[in-house]
Amino acid sequence: MSNIAYLIPGTGLDDAERDRRNRVLNQLASPGTCIELVEVDQGPPSIESEADEQAAIPHLVELGRARRADYDAYIIGCYSDLGIQPLRRAAGIPVVGPVRASFSTAAAGFERFAILTINQAVIPILDRQVQRLGFAGRVSGIDGVGIGVLDIVRRPDEALERFAAHLARLDAPAVVPGCMSYAYLLAERGLGELGGVRIVNPLGASVAMAQAMVN
Repeated sequence: MSNIAYLIPGTGLDDAERDRRNRVLNQLASPGTCIELVEVDQGPPSIESEADEQAAIPHLVELGRARRADYDAYIIGCYSDLGIQPLRRAAGIPVVGPVRASFSTAAAGFERFAILTINQAVIPILDRQVQRLGFAGRVSGIDGVGIGVLDIVRRPDEALERFAAHLARLDAPAVVPGCMSYAYLLAERGLGELGGVRIVNPLGASVAMAQAMVN
């Protein structure tokens, strides 16, 4: 049995949402793999800006250091891969970031792809990731829906409608949801395509990559 921890850097989930995310994670897991949701005990409720990222990173790294003996790999539970380098140094086990996993997956199947995230404030963070990881020639655009992370949880039908409405603006054959709350919603509803646009889900990509490293 392989044990993977999905590390949540925010503190805003209630018990029902934790249970839902655990269920979705383990539906994606292969037989012989257990994935556990593990949260920080301090930090912002959700990650929606660069300031949130900076506040969350020390607590995420400390959590990864404290629990490393319990797991075979970590998945960062935030689309921006926040803290991935210090977390890898602290943990000493494989650490998968959703940005890296989803970019690699999308680029393997499509000549170009777009990113649809929550709001405009997140776009500079993702644009830096695109440049840093060498995908500038493959990402055709980044857009924000204009919704908060916790609002996706509270109003999933509205969140999905807004996501679908923005797809046409991106003019790409595939889109990566640039938010893990969107990734959970799309995975839970079994949506791999919307309006003729293929969805490359960062949650599924991260789980697949983490499993490949430990199985």
